[in-house]
Amino acid sequence: MKVNIYSLKDPRSNTIMYVGATTATLASRLTNHKYFANKRTSPVNLWLSGLYAQGLEPIMELLEVTNYSGWKVREEAWIAKTGVLNVSKVGTGIVTKEERSEESIERSTVDKRKEVICIDTDEVYPSVSKAAKANKVAQSAMSKALRSDGKLNGLTFAYYVAKSEPKEEISVIEKTKEDE
Repeated sequence: MKVNIYSLKDPRSNTIMYVGATTATLASRLTNHKYFANKRTSPVNLWLSGLYAQGLEPIMELLEVTNYSGWKVREEAWIAKTGVLNVSKVGTGIVTKEERSEESIERSTVDKRKEVICIDTDEVYPSVSKAAKANKVAQSAMSKALRSDGKLNGLTFAYYVAKSEPKEEISVIEKTKEDE
């Protein structure tokens, strides 16, 4: 497995502010950084949050591609040389899907799953991934359709919200002095 060692540079000064490692694409990792910029308070996230607030984007640059077994040593070398905002001298780790336990995978997804319904067929799917698989489309295409007009391959999809059963009506009868 290949690991990308990358830097994030300040667009105002072209200074390397952070060094990281990922097995994902650089674009995907940058999206992840952007997502967490306002949710976490590490030095890199505070810096990124400030950039985004000014309408600026960090410059992401591939520094090196290394193998999985040697990524920590390589990332540490780059951090020692340039990574001023890194909290530690080496990343916390890249965990592959194969290394995660079933319980860990289930825990990370169980609360995020949303049921999906095909409006045209009334079929309900337990998750976006299951809807995508059943309709032979990429999960990203299904997600994109759900975020927009719901149309995909001639069908219309939406997040499914089960209707709750109607509650019994409870009549409240007020007693008046005449009733007593």
